[in-house]
Amino acid sequence: MHHLAYRGLINLAIVCDGRKGLIQIFKDISVQMCRFHQAAIIRRYLTKKSKLQAAKELILVVDLMKKTDKGSFIGALQEWFYKWQWFLDE
Repeated sequence: MHHLAYRGLINLAIVCDGRKGLIQIFKDISVQMCRFHQAAIIRRYLTKKSKLQAAKELILVVDLMKKTDKGSFIGALQEWFYKWQWFLDE
């Protein structure tokens, strides 16, 4: 990637899997992680067969990320957060 930057590659944005190499090379370029990898990272922190209803619902919200637009996902996440705020505060 260094040789591409050295040769004057012009980019407006980079979509990647979260690897830091691209971000470090192209410091002044917007970077966006793909939805699949965003969801995979979140799922690492959730148990696969949780008994907690909050976790079950959060998994459903995370799965929406791959199927819907940004506004719908953010709305669903805000609804989840509002519903489970008391649980998160414990």
